[in-house]
Amino acid sequence: MRTVNRLLAAIIGLVLLAGGMLVAIEIALAFVGSDPWVVPYRDWYRTARSDPWTADAVRGICITLALLGLAVVLLQLARLRPHALPLKSTEFTRYCVRRRSLEHSVQRTVEHVDGIQDAKVRVDHDAVRVIARSHRQLAGDLQPRVETAVRSRLDQLAFETRPSVRIKISTRKERT
Repeated sequence: MRTVNRLLAAIIGLVLLAGGMLVAIEIALAFVGSDPWVVPYRDWYRTARSDPWTADAVRGICITLALLGLAVVLLQLARLRPHALPLKSTEFTRYCVRRRSLEHSVQRTVEHVDGIQDAKVRVDHDAVRVIARSHRQLAGDLQPRVETAVRSRLDQLAFETRPSVRIKISTRKERT
């Protein structure tokens, strides 16, 4: 999502830059008394003065601009996963742990639990989600052992706000 936001911001920035330069050139040409270069602003002005707000073209432009604005607002409201999670800091320093590093660390911790084949870990603002696969037919005591291992790993880091832990374990019997 960050990549999409950055790409959209770059495109919008380039469009605004090009539009601003074009307007500056058009103003300079109008100042010296020359005809418009790209933007037929005299024709647009006449059309804007003669067309009512209820005209189809005006409605279409307004609806398009409103939808574009709504799309940009919705993209910005989307809650992104954090790049880093804050740890307890001192008066003079701030500490944090990178989200991906934490995901890999918890994944390795879960995969070292006896009976776990592999795991996927996803860290959000307030939760660590673990999806583990077991080669066993029954999960048995795996859930509490995995949860203990994950909580122990998280306790080694002093989070400002400790994330909750959610664990799902699938067994060989559930996958068939």
